[in-house]
Amino acid sequence: MAKRNISLKKGVSYSLASTLAITIILFALIWFIQENQSMKNQTKELTKRYNTEQKEYLVEEVSKAIGIINSIRRLKHDESESEVKEEVLTILADIRLKYGGYLFINQYDGQALIFDGEKVSGEKDLTNLTDPNGLRLFDIEKEAYDTPGGKFMEYLFKKMDSQIPEPKISYLKGYHEWGWIIGAGIYKHEPTLDFQLMQEGFRTSSQNGLILLISIISAMALLSFLLIRNINNRLHKQVKLINGFLNTAASTNDLIDIELLYYNELKSIGENLNKMICEKRKWFKQYTEKDQDIKSIFSAAKNVGFIITDLEGKNSKILEFSPGSENILGFKKDEVIGKEVSIIHFPGDEENFKRMQTIIASKNKGYAGETKLMRKDGTSLNVFFTLHPLFREGSLSGTIGVVIDISKRKKAEEELRALKENLEGKIEERTQELIDKNKELMGKNSKLEKFNDLFVGREFRIKELRTRITQLEKMIEQ
Repeated sequence: MAKRNISLKKGVSYSLASTLAITIILFALIWFIQENQSMKNQTKELTKRYNTEQKEYLVEEVSKAIGIINSIRRLKHDESESEVKEEVLTILADIRLKYGGYLFINQYDGQALIFDGEKVSGEKDLTNLTDPNGLRLFDIEKEAYDTPGGKFMEYLFKKMDSQIPEPKISYLKGYHEWGWIIGAGIYKHEPTLDFQLMQEGFRTSSQNGLILLISIISAMALLSFLLIRNINNRLHKQVKLINGFLNTAASTNDLIDIELLYYNELKSIGENLNKMICEKRKWFKQYTEKDQDIKSIFSAAKNVGFIITDLEGKNSKILEFSPGSENILGFKKDEVIGKEVSIIHFPGDEENFKRMQTIIASKNKGYAGETKLMRKDGTSLNVFFTLHPLFREGSLSGTIGVVIDISKRKKAEEELRALKENLEGKIEERTQELIDKNKELMGKNSKLEKFNDLFVGREFRIKELRTRITQLEKMIEQ
């Protein structure tokens, strides 16, 4: 009986419950955030309203105090001003405001008349009075005195029955007839009752919503667990099967038997994996062929040496040593592999290894130049040396040096230099001889034939020297 293929798309329907749960959670969170924001907005609006009411209340109390002063002055117009002031201070000192507030009066020169809800007897200088935050209070009071509409002041000040500073707001206004600064201050009152009612309602609503949310999440989590376990059991066998195919393919490059797969999607994956295995076979074949080509070139270059090293600075070690390197430097491969590269350099050269490797790493390109390397027998060898960066998986892993023996060229250059110097000497000698002979010719025309013979002989010797130089130059070019 043929197997009936089942699509993994059916598994998507099993995930709808999880999606539904997530959707419910998101809506619940949005509701919770909106409720919380609404609570914050109501609290902010309520605070703003109470602040406005408090300020209006303070202005009203200061106005009442000024009204009391004016009324007493009219009633006591026949008494001395000092007596009227004393009576006014006595009356105003006993007035108490809401929220632990009271009136206070100071003179413009800084002397307190009513302080901390009590009439001051004697002198009390307030010119340097500051709150715990360093706010100079009397400076603000003087500004209020000079401001026609008065001024509000927020600061920290202890209550009459406490030594702990609390936030306070006051309204001050100048009474210019007597040079007084009249203020009414109350401690910032939080509308606790309204806030408590609002917070209690929010708390109850949040708790109910949270309980409902937890119930829904628990139910959906249980349902999701059951569905996922079902899907997991169905897929486990197929995943195990395809995993076995992959393990086999990794070691043997065998193709997957598509007919053994149950799900259409896994069949598609299997087909793609088979394509990948085919590509791997093809790539591995090409890689093997290229690797063999490189090794053949590496071995065939008898007159060019290839040396691969790591990146350990003056302690760099030789990782590869080509047959050409053996031929040029006299070392056998097994004599240098794993040894420090300094084995083919003269003492002192290893100090430059780290600098050269740093330059290669920073520029990602090599450089070339003539230098001297040390052969196995300790002799010096002139070489043309190029150093290139070696990358593996995109990262710099070492260097590869290319060595070409130029000792013959150097020898030819030195011989050419010596011949050129000899030729120049001969030319100078001949020139001087010509000058001398010319002088002699001017006086002795009879010896002209002998001079010509000598001139012709010199010309032949110079031609021979030039021919040898040309031969040496051709040798160098080769």
